Amino acid sequence: MHLGPEKFEIVPTESLETSLKRELLGKVQKVADIEEERDVVAKIADKQKIDLLNAAFLREKDRQNSDPINPNSPFANFTRLNVIELLDLPNDEDLKFYTAVSDSNNKTVLERDFSIDAFLELNREKAESIIIPINLTTKIKENSKAIVFDLPKDFPLHGYFKRNKFAGLEPDEEKLFFKYVNSLANEVTRRIKYIIEITENEEKLKSGETNSRTG
Repeated sequence: MHLGPEKFEIVPTESLETSLKRELLGKVQKVADIEEERDVVAKIADKQKIDLLNAAFLREKDRQNSDPINPNSPFANFTRLNVIELLDLPNDEDLKFYTAVSDSNNKTVLERDFSIDAFLELNREKAESIIIPINLTTKIKENSKAIVFDLPKDFPLHGYFKRNKFAGLEPDEEKLFFKYVNSLANEVTRRIKYIIEITENEEKLKSGETNSRTG
């Protein structure tokens, strides 16, 4: 891995939740005011003939501040690696982690309109890619469009990468860190497997209908 040091900092002018999201998920740059952002997303949707949510995903994929296959944030990086291991992916570059968290007071469309702070995308050779959105929060809430990760109060925030190694945590803290990372990775994996199962069953059904017509 090629990773830079990441140390937690609270910015006095922003909420604790916003600081946490930027620290744990990474951030995107050059976010305009929400009306301009919505206009850009609407144009992408019109051009690509897709809905606004998928257009918003495309918008953020084009302006990442970190490598989607090697995020600078330890939380994002290890979540992605754990999902790769759980899925037993032959090519780890098929899974990418994207943040949707703005680096300014302006919010992205995913943040403002869909309460989505990040997403993982699994690219598949013979099928559509699978996107799993994440909503990180310090308050218990529901979100029909994303996995809600309610950040525990005892989550160790001061872990960082130093010279390509994870540092900054005591053994007990590191154990706790990976407990919560594994929890999120397990939920992401469960949803990916569910979507794969559903799509495979749909394909079998279509194949069966085709064979019955031609038989």
